[in-house]
Amino acid sequence: MRSALISDYVHVEPTEEVSAERDFEDRYDRLLERAYFVGWRFFRNQSEAQDVAQEALTRAYARWARVRRHDNPEAWVVRTALNVCLEMGRKRLSFHAFASDEQQADWRASRPTGEEEVAVTRDVLAAAMKDLSKRQRDVVAWRYLFDASVQETSAQLSLTESQVKDATHEAVKKLRRILGEQGPWTS
Repeated sequence: MRSALISDYVHVEPTEEVSAERDFEDRYDRLLERAYFVGWRFFRNQSEAQDVAQEALTRAYARWARVRRHDNPEAWVVRTALNVCLEMGRKRLSFHAFASDEQQADWRASRPTGEEEVAVTRDVLAAAMKDLSKRQRDVVAWRYLFDASVQETSAQLSLTESQVKDATHEAVKKLRRILGEQGPWTS
């Protein structure tokens, strides 16, 4: 005969920490997929996309008890992944700004053929994005990096569809003006 356990008589709620951990585990695959997608769209490199996903999910896990209470925790992770991409891009730009010609030549020689032009274009675009407002950067990221519709972007950023369209129009106009002057394609 089995002895009675306290759990047979009393319902014990899991602690906030335990339920947050279970919630994170339940959402992990979807969050990983979204964070990886952001890294891939930004860098077009599997290794860097994996680094982005790992860092974004590490940050999310560390704050999950709070993050999971957001209206859209997935959007928080996506935004964090985008921030990680921008941080990695800034580090790369800093390297190019302060590295000696010899260091830059070594770096270029170590890259796989054909990626350098993409990297230059990406670096120019990242620098141009700094001239946009936060709203414009967010809208451009959702519309073009994540390939989201106006409606999806509106929902993710809590904006009206008109605000999304206006921010998209102004951002694209500004980027065309900036990139038309600095782009590597204007030789």
